[in-house]
Amino acid sequence: AKSNEVFMRATVNLSDAVKGWHSSKIYWYVKGDTLILTGSGEMTSKASVSEQPWYEFKDTITNIVIGEGVQSIGKLAFSKFFNVEEITIPSSVTKIDVAAFDDMASLKTVNLTSNTKKIGTYAFRDCPNLTTVNYDGKREEFDAINITSGNNDFKNATINCTK
Repeated sequence: AKSNEVFMRATVNLSDAVKGWHSSKIYWYVKGDTLILTGSGEMTSKASVSEQPWYEFKDTITNIVIGEGVQSIGKLAFSKFFNVEEITIPSSVTKIDVAAFDDMASLKTVNLTSNTKKIGTYAFRDCPNLTTVNYDGKREEFDAINITSGNNDFKNATINCTK
């Protein structure tokens, strides 16, 4: 619900937003302190974090809104976004790629749905303040997620299952 409120506020008046295409089907824009991704399909992985088109805003972004329709979070997508405290992964995302949320010192909460099936290597590495994972599903479903190596901060968080 919180991400929808942020999305609604951020979609007003795009004329002064910084914007562009991440891949042929995923559009991004920055409005104030919020990075918004919309569209459909898989996010393209990048070889370096600095290749992300929104990287120059990493120090000012405090909210990231990933729209319904985005199917995967690409390699190094939000690495080093030091000021983001909470991430909500929409139900359309099935895979979080390598180091997608690596080195996010302020990240405290991840909201995840039961449609996420794989969390790549180091996806949540160096997230020392990550204390809570809210999972929209049963504990057995959470335990079946393929969580690869280097995600100790994620694995050590308190897992809250809603079903």
